[in-house]
Parts: sequence; C-alpha cells; structure tokens
Amino acid sequence: SQFKKYQKEIILINKQDALINGSDLEKRKATDLAEKEIVRRFIEQKIEAYQEEHSAKEIRSWIEEEYCPQGSNSRIDLVWKNTPFEFKKEVTNINAVVGQILCYIPFLIKEDRFLNDKKECVFNLAIYSKPSENLKSLINTINQTVKFGDVSVRIQIIDLHEKYSKLFSYPKTSEEKQISILAA
Repeated sequence: SQFKKYQKEIILINKQDALINGSDLEKRKATDLAEKEIVRRFIEQKIEAYQEEHSAKEIRSWIEEEYCPQGSNSRIDLVWKNTPFEFKKEVTNINAVVGQILCYIPFLIKEDRFLNDKKECVFNLAIYSKPSENLKSLINTINQTVKFGDVSVRIQIIDLHEKYSKLFSYPKTSEEKQISILAA
C-alpha cells in the first residue's frame, strides 16, 4: 500500500537516478522523450537563462526551429543565435549523422551569417548519450581536414545529459504526452 501511495514519486526518483548515475543504456532507457520534445525543452531552458537581460522579442529572434537552409530541402532541428543544432536520441550510424551535417554546410556557407570571425562554419550535434570514441574521432578528423573553399568546418558534440541534465529531469507535460500519442 505504501508503494502504491508513493509510486509516482518512486518512479521519478528512479528515473532521475538513472539519468544522473546510470550507464549510457540506462540513460537512454530513462529518456523517453522524442527529439521534438527535447528541442522544445532546450529552447525553454535557453529562454529562461537569457530572459533577465534580454527581452522576449529579442530572444525569440535568436530561435529558428526546423530551419531550412536557402536552396536546400533539408531541415535543421534548431538554429540558436546563428548556430545550427542537430539533435539525436541515438547515434548508431556515425557516418550517416556526420554526413547529414556535412550536407548542410555548403548551404549554410552561402548564407554567410553562419560563419564566425575565423571563417568557420560551426555546427552543434546535441546527443542524448555519451559520445562514442569513434564519433569523437571522426568529428575530430573532419574538423582538422574538411574545408569548403576557404571555410573550415567545426562540428561540436554536446552531451545533453552532461551539459543540460535538467532537460530530462522532470516528467512529460500533458502537451508532450499528446505529441507522443500523435507521433505514434
């Protein structure tokens, strides 16, 4: 009877423990959020972090969800302050993920706003689990060798569980549950 009384709290504590202290497999299992939900939560967290010093209108001008680069039919999950982000729940095929990002780069270069002062096109790959050594190695090689004309590529890996753990720490909202139902 005590378990039934506190079942929701126990499940949340177990989920939180898996997200913080669990293995990569346990973290992935505890993460039952779809990519769109994580992108939305990521945006909310960014807005919250900047809202004291910036207006809501200014912050919203930094956000472009499902951005379609000019001349391309592909969609990038998020552009935050002129930096593209691709969110991946799992990276099982590292070549496909890195290849997808590299396909965006020529289109982003044409738009010029995606280049920093060092003539680099920076692209963030946000993943739910610890990046594999193979993924890190491939991205390191790409960053050191790939250029489009005089523009270098810099892909950055963001381990969401490590850097933005709060994205996963609270249960699904009713809106997120509805999104999950519609997606199924």
